[in-house]
Formats: sequence, structure tokens, C-alpha cells
Amino acid sequence: MMFESQVEDLKNLEWSTEKKNSFPITTNIVLLQNKYILVSDMYLPENFIRELLSINYINGYEAIYVSPNGKRSGTIWKKIEDDGYRITLHTGDNIDCDILSPKKYKIPTSYFDPKYSQKEVFLFNNNKKDLANLLRIIRLSNIYTLKYENKAILWHTLSNILPICRIVFGCENKEKYIARFPDLYYSYENNFDAYINTENISLIAEMNAVTDFYAQRLKIDYNTYDLDDDILFYLDKYCEILPNDVL
Repeated sequence: MMFESQVEDLKNLEWSTEKKNSFPITTNIVLLQNKYILVSDMYLPENFIRELLSINYINGYEAIYVSPNGKRSGTIWKKIEDDGYRITLHTGDNIDCDILSPKKYKIPTSYFDPKYSQKEVFLFNNNKKDLANLLRIIRLSNIYTLKYENKAILWHTLSNILPICRIVFGCENKEKYIARFPDLYYSYENNFDAYINTENISLIAEMNAVTDFYAQRLKIDYNTYDLDDDILFYLDKYCEILPNDVL
């Protein structure tokens, strides 16, 4: 039998874990406009949801609807319509709740795939979950939209490379890795000038800042990170940069 104090401790632990591990998916947030509404099927109450949004600098939406089963059951769509909103597009990452349910009510939908990429799966499956999560966060923090297509592609490409380079070439034994990957190190030190023009340097600086912020949250220490054979294999296989990748 669980005591009331234990239940409260577990609730507090869950909430602190949610706050620590949440991050904004910038690729979606940049599309947010003042007339947009947010719909949550999460079990947390509205004040908790609003705090999570605030922590991740998600503001500017017109309204928020929180219902633990409203999307799946479809009841939330009628409530939103009764409040005078007409949904022209609903975006989400759950097939049942975000795609199939609104389609039953003639609401157009767009699916967002939250899964790990092939490169991130490699790290995840080789006991580098923290690094896989970091790369996924950086990739989904792409601040550029289709309006900046080249920069969006560059961000996506460098999200597989730049965070790894910052760890490998920033560690205590970096000289050993510089000697093993001289071309990559040269490109890294020169902000990948061989592949992009100078107006994109600010993009790299932005990615560096985002990388450092989330590496700290995930407790990844560049200087003491365990650089084993899996990381070096990743560098060999995934960190070659070609002009066609980013131009």
C-alpha cells in the first residue's frame, strides 16, 4: 500500500522530470501565429501545460484546450467549433489522436514525425542515449523554414555533425582525434568555409549556442566525455561534409 506522502513525492519527481526533459520543437514553433490554438491530450492539468510551454518560450497562441481524451474521442473538436474556431489544419505526432480523429470531423491534418533519425538510432543503440537525444534536439531546433531553404538544409545536415565535433575536438585528448580526422577538424575550425558562404556563419554560431545549452541540460561534459570506438565509427561514417549536402 502506498502512502499519500509517497504518491506526492512521485508526482513531484514526475513533474520535475517533465520540466527537465522537455524542449521546444522549433521547426513547428516558427509556424505559430497569433490566431493559432493549441490542443493537448496530455493528462497534466492546464496550469502544468502552460508552465511547460512558458519554460520552452512557446507564447503567442490565442487559446489552449486541454483534455486527457478529447482528441482520441473526438469531443474536443466539437468544443473548439462551438467556441467559434474553424480549424484549417491540425498538426501532430500521434496517428490516432492527431490524424485519424480530426479527419473524422473533416479537419485537414499534417503529420509530424518525432522519431529518431538513422544516425541518432545508431548512437542510441550503442549506449549513447544522451548524445542521440542531443542530436535529435538540435535537429528539431531548426530555426529556419522553407523561406530559408538552403539554411534549413544546412542546419539539418550540421545537426548530425557539429555537436559531435564540439565534443570530440573539445575534449582533453583532442590532439589524438585531430590527427585522426584532420580534414574534418580543418572544416570545423574554419566554420565549414569550404562548403558554405560567410553569410551562414551566424547559423553555425546559433547552432553552437543551442548545442551548448542542451548539452548542459543533459549533463554532457565535453572535456570528460567517453570517446569510445562507437563515437569514432560515427565520425568515420556520418560526419563527412560534401558541397551538395548544404548548397
